[in-house]
Amino acid sequence: MFFYDWRQDNVETARRLDDLITQIRQDYGHPELKVILLGTPNLGSVGALQEFLQGFKVGLRRIPTEVLLTFPGAYQLFFAGSFDTAV
Repeated sequence: MFFYDWRQDNVETARRLDDLITQIRQDYGHPELKVILLGTPNLGSVGALQEFLQGFKVGLRRIPTEVLLTFPGAYQLFFAGSFDTAV
């Protein structure tokens, strides 16, 4: 199982995920093993900008924008694609 922490640098998270996939391929002796990512905002998320501006709601409270500014992953979740990208 792989745990994703959106507060951390996504480049480092991608490296950890790649290491895990490599290890699983070795463990099962299947170098062509495919990985399916579900619900992954690979092009970023428009909602991330809204959360960033208003604060991230957790329960009845919000993580303030000033705190979100300290999380590298928050910037990396900003939308970086095109709305006309083929799916």
